[in-house]
Amino acid sequence: MAHPFNHPSRKLGPMPKNTTTEMPDYKEPNRITMVLQFHHQCLGDKPTSVHSSGHVMLESTEEPNSKRFEVGEEWTPLKFGDLDPDKCGFFTVENLEGKHYIVNPTEAEKLATAERIIEVSMTADSSESNLVLPGWAMPFYPKSAKKVMIRCAKGKASVRTTVFPK
Repeated sequence: MAHPFNHPSRKLGPMPKNTTTEMPDYKEPNRITMVLQFHHQCLGDKPTSVHSSGHVMLESTEEPNSKRFEVGEEWTPLKFGDLDPDKCGFFTVENLEGKHYIVNPTEAEKLATAERIIEVSMTADSSESNLVLPGWAMPFYPKSAKKVMIRCAKGKASVRTTVFPK
């Protein structure tokens, strides 16, 4: 018995020669998919997990802009590269402190790293801020990115931001 895909009734005939299919000049919009997963465990208990995921479609087909820099204790406006802050759809702030030790850190180095918390404020007066702990990343989907300010709570910290156009 013939295999179902090779059955004589499934013959398609010869393929036409020199045919081309023109693709329309259209690009699908970009999409951001985010997956967050947290685990909490008390000594002697099973861990509790929180898992959340979702996606957002962007209007733009522009590439995201990622850059690495250092921040100090003074509040400074967050720069979005060539992107107009009104066109910023989504951005992440990653605190790179403590992620890339070359040797095992001493207890004093671990304590100093733990103090390098990054603060991100959505207001020009920086009255309220979000904290990004060393080694962590935080996503932001602001209504407006015009007044985003950033600083390190103590000392200087290495940061990576990635900005996605709307």
